[in-house]
Amino acid sequence: MPLYGSQFEAEVVLHYLKSHKTLLEPVGVRTFEKPEASNFMPFCGPCNRTYFGDVGRTYELEIRRPREDRLPFLCFLNFTAAGGPYGDLVQITFDAFTVGKFVSYIVDGCPDGYMTIQEKGLPNIGGQWCGSAWGYTVYYSESASLNLTLLLTKLSDQGIGYNFDFKITFKYIRKTDAHLRYGNSSVSSWRGNLVASTYCDRILEQCETRTCRIQSPNYPGIYPRNVTCYYRVEVRETTRGRHPLVAVSQRHAHKIHIKDQFVKYDRSQRMLR
Repeated sequence: MPLYGSQFEAEVVLHYLKSHKTLLEPVGVRTFEKPEASNFMPFCGPCNRTYFGDVGRTYELEIRRPREDRLPFLCFLNFTAAGGPYGDLVQITFDAFTVGKFVSYIVDGCPDGYMTIQEKGLPNIGGQWCGSAWGYTVYYSESASLNLTLLLTKLSDQGIGYNFDFKITFKYIRKTDAHLRYGNSSVSSWRGNLVASTYCDRILEQCETRTCRIQSPNYPGIYPRNVTCYYRVEVRETTRGRHPLVAVSQRHAHKIHIKDQFVKYDRSQRMLR
């Protein structure tokens, strides 16, 4: 699928209404952001390496177009935030991205090659990115380490059909600095508890006493391909004679975009929104 994806965030608010009915069942909601490499040696390529870095620094990395006689081209990149002064999360900005071509959402959508991202400790969901993207396109990891894999099986001539261009900048950030995701000292954000063995299913509870936020995975960056997230808002206790009303809202409309049906791919809109 194309690289871009609309991130979303919504706030959950619980109101209690007077009622003579029993407690409502919990509500389930379904929804369809120059490197230093370990053991780096001169004259060696950038692939098949693990990259570390310091908080506060930005690193550049470019994977050059492979030669025809080197196909299929396979490149493994690992980015690890080692904690403390080396950060807790990984931020990758795609300055240039063209990997193969995108032809379909349904079957064999990336026939010439693709990129995948696998995060440490999270299930492998098998999603792929391919085609071209431009604009401000950023990936924020959920974990401290991720594997990025590039596969290219076919080259096209330079020009209109040029199908490989890959340049990124990356940095390592502390969780305490990720305010858009986790909030700050004055305004915290409770994202819920991650359900075991899932990529992004979460249970949110006690939202009547704290601010709960439903966020797309890897918020505020692009989210992974081929994933469905389930968010369950639960109320464990309630006052006798009342039942909870769950309200999900977002004051800033540009921060939420949920499609309820299949929409034909619009090639004119490839910027992260």
